[in-house]
Amino acid sequence: MIKDYTAQDTISDYLVICETNSRDFKDPSKGKFLSLELGDSTGRIRANWWEWQRSGIEIKDMATGKVAYVEAKVEEFRGKRQLILSSLRLAKDSEYSPDQFLPRSSFSENELKERIRALYVQIKDENIRKLIDVFFGDTELFARYLLAPAAERNHHAYLGGLAEHSCNVAEIVLSLSERYSFLDSDLLIFGGLFHDFGKIESYKVSNFIERSDDGMLLDHIAIGDAEITARAKRIDGFPPELLTKIRHLILSHHGQREYGSPVVPKMPEAFLLNYADEIDSRLEILRREGESVDFSGWSDYIRPLQRSLFFHKKPKENVEASPGDPGDE
Repeated sequence: MIKDYTAQDTISDYLVICETNSRDFKDPSKGKFLSLELGDSTGRIRANWWEWQRSGIEIKDMATGKVAYVEAKVEEFRGKRQLILSSLRLAKDSEYSPDQFLPRSSFSENELKERIRALYVQIKDENIRKLIDVFFGDTELFARYLLAPAAERNHHAYLGGLAEHSCNVAEIVLSLSERYSFLDSDLLIFGGLFHDFGKIESYKVSNFIERSDDGMLLDHIAIGDAEITARAKRIDGFPPELLTKIRHLILSHHGQREYGSPVVPKMPEAFLLNYADEIDSRLEILRREGESVDFSGWSDYIRPLQRSLFFHKKPKENVEASPGDPGDE
């Protein structure tokens, strides 16, 4: 698996094509080479194919989502692993299983349902309960929520990642609301479970996870706000002021306009939701990067955090005693 590749390895493997670009050699007389991003269920890796032009394979034949059988050598370049391909051919459907390329949450669907149910029963406001029922009473929609990823590559970028991340955030804000009596725990639970709801439409899944057209053109915040507004209006007598508060939670949860929120947090609950979302997304990135170096020493440069991080090995008993540790990407 990609996570296990080390420099100087020679690999023969089935990998999904996530991106392809032709690039010019520094020496123009050499023509072009192919730069790719390849993936499996444990991650992605950059690859270069110097001899691509001699292969007879055109870029249009290597569409994203297709699976290729590659032979390559693993090298390290500027502190990151990459593949230098010696050959590539498109694989037949009979040669692989899609499960090789789609990472999944370590939580089962039933475990995620139980976590959602445990949060739902703590909500006292009948209107908020009705709104959740409108969503999760739609069995097809609920199934999509449980299966959807929360990202393309950064945090919780795996099947079930949306529900796992949403439960994490809801549990974080609920725990903190017990310490601060001025916070509305019902609003916070809803915000935790639904702040990223628009991601159901923002990503599409084939042999890998990628942004959908709606995700690219509208983004998940706008999609989620529109869906929540539309479904709240189906409920007779749903209080307009409550809907405004809920919409504010969704619209402001990225915290700043430059991060995609059309409005900054202006309610205490919105502040907490933004912080909890940041905490859980960042800790998932840290977990993934820590695992890549076995929680020992320096990680590669982490683009979302704009730094490398130093990890020290966790005592074995602490790792085994930590329930619900999310699975590998």
